[in-house]
Amino acid sequence: MNTFGQLFRLTTFGESHGVAIGGIIDGCPAGLSLDLNAIQQELDRRKPGQSTITTARKESDTVQILSGLFEGKTTGSPIGFTILNEDQNSKDYSNIKELYRPSHADFTYDSKYGFRDYRGGGRSSARETANWVVAGAIAKQLLSSVNVHAFVSSVGEEFVMKPYQELDFSKTENNLVRCPDEEVAPKMIAAIEQAKTDGDSLGGTITCVAQSVPAGWGEPVFDKLHARLGQAMLSINAVKGFEYGSGFCGARMKGSEHNDPFLPTPNPSEEGTRRRIISYNPKLKAFAKKLRENMTPGEVKLWAFIKGSAMGVDFDRQRPIDEFIVDFYCKDLMLAIEIDGRSHDHQYEADVARQHRLESLGVTFIRFEEVEVMQDIDNVILALEDAVAKGLAKGLVGRQESPLLGGDLGVGSVTTQTNLSGGIQGGISNGMDIYFRIAFKPTATIMQKQNTINQAGEAIQLEAKGRHDPCVVPRAVPIVEAMTAMVLADFYLLNKNAKV
Repeated sequence: MNTFGQLFRLTTFGESHGVAIGGIIDGCPAGLSLDLNAIQQELDRRKPGQSTITTARKESDTVQILSGLFEGKTTGSPIGFTILNEDQNSKDYSNIKELYRPSHADFTYDSKYGFRDYRGGGRSSARETANWVVAGAIAKQLLSSVNVHAFVSSVGEEFVMKPYQELDFSKTENNLVRCPDEEVAPKMIAAIEQAKTDGDSLGGTITCVAQSVPAGWGEPVFDKLHARLGQAMLSINAVKGFEYGSGFCGARMKGSEHNDPFLPTPNPSEEGTRRRIISYNPKLKAFAKKLRENMTPGEVKLWAFIKGSAMGVDFDRQRPIDEFIVDFYCKDLMLAIEIDGRSHDHQYEADVARQHRLESLGVTFIRFEEVEVMQDIDNVILALEDAVAKGLAKGLVGRQESPLLGGDLGVGSVTTQTNLSGGIQGGISNGMDIYFRIAFKPTATIMQKQNTINQAGEAIQLEAKGRHDPCVVPRAVPIVEAMTAMVLADFYLLNKNAKV
């Protein structure tokens, strides 16, 4: 299939080393004023050759609109566009004409069609995704009240541990890796540069958040909103996984933990107020008491500072919160401090599930390594004091349960106590933030010798040539946003026919 969408549809053409790529967007309503500069800016975010951690191929990716636009507005007719290919080096691929690159589409395309364009992967190349960015940029302008933000949340072993609510999305474009966490971004860049030096590659994840999506978008039964988002994300080259809301962490939880209770419409004077979370589990409290008697050296050292500090707020140690225990917790700021050591390595999945759950309740996490506390306590204290200062700036929480989360509340201003559903219930948006995460594999082409076979099935050794990304994740951010916007634009139009 070369077409995506039902009412807002994109049909594309072109290959990596052909004359041009392009597409036709059908179903875009008439009268939409298009900002062509905004479309080009989205393409510039995706284009190759933009930094030292991307492929060296140089393409301007200048889009030319051929139809469907008059005096700056859409006419309702198909919007045709092309993007010329300017920097193809087809000779770099002459050595793979009769062999199959590991983990590429060479063998499968040959098996399906009996013939393939081996130059840069032909139609299977991610070059095709520039077309998607054009359509997505137009979809974003159609959905002017909806905000779609994607960012790199991990590269290799480097992870963003902060909840997206604590990140400043305006900082995403401030670094080469498109990560708004200014502490983690340099580590990601260094990891990619090292992989490039080693002739290797890295994978990673992208997190996407769609805010102010009204309740009611999505088409049951076989075209659920999350199903279409999954299809869109899994259509992106190198994507190996998709999870939304609690995702796979939700499989570890109980229904009593995972359900998102509805809340009455808040009093306008209380909107945005954060509310205290309480644990009523006596067994958990008894276990926490035992943990307080067996604190690690790092926990003892940090607790000694916390007890004697003048930060203006109180912390509890080994505090039961919801159905979990955190090392230190300030209930007035909903701030949790965790100290991780080697003994915690085997608990990684459980720690992720716990943090995911508590962050959905509005808790802010700050994490330190045991060795970091023991050897660099001064910087740990500075980070802790900064977190407390930010918390005080937001104000102290009230004395009832649960925070109010999410963007546009949708029909009837209905909201939920938590958002583990990821803004989608029954395949339909519920007005809360829609958030999901996509996993990308390491780039298949690496600058190391690899064993493979040729078309005759004979063993052969591959030495790759050409220009390739050591990590595709940074350039995939605008692609993820584009596909998200296209899905939402389609459901926006479909929803207009839902009721009289």
